[in-house]
Amino acid sequence: PHTLLITEDPLQYIFPWSVITKLQKVVFGNDHSIRLSTMESLAFVNIKMHRYDRALRVYEDMLNLEENKFATSNLYRLTIAKLLGNMSYVYLKMHKLRAALACLKGVLANQEASLPSDDKSIEQTRNFMADIEIQLWQERDQNHND
Repeated sequence: PHTLLITEDPLQYIFPWSVITKLQKVVFGNDHSIRLSTMESLAFVNIKMHRYDRALRVYEDMLNLEENKFATSNLYRLTIAKLLGNMSYVYLKMHKLRAALACLKGVLANQEASLPSDDKSIEQTRNFMADIEIQLWQERDQNHND
């Protein structure tokens, strides 16, 4: 499973994600929002360090938290939309347009399930998806012309 590497001269510590998750549960109890916030911060640090694969693993772990499996509230749906939006950003940084678009489809589905149909964020997501689709079409055209 995934690990977190913390380097301190000259020692290196490697913690399996299962240990980190258990530690978070012990420290923060069942406060799901603090656990998510902690993990989101870790993903952000990985993005800043250009460790995109690690950031994606953290986001995937966030999506797979046990608490998420049974949640159906609007807040839950918007939290998932935010996570998928963050994942799409990472995929764009990695130049993986199809994966970014797939994440944005999830964002849109969660937004449509939890927000009023005239909410501006739904329109913004659709526009962003259209921009990526245009880029994909341009890539296809360029590949056909080469």
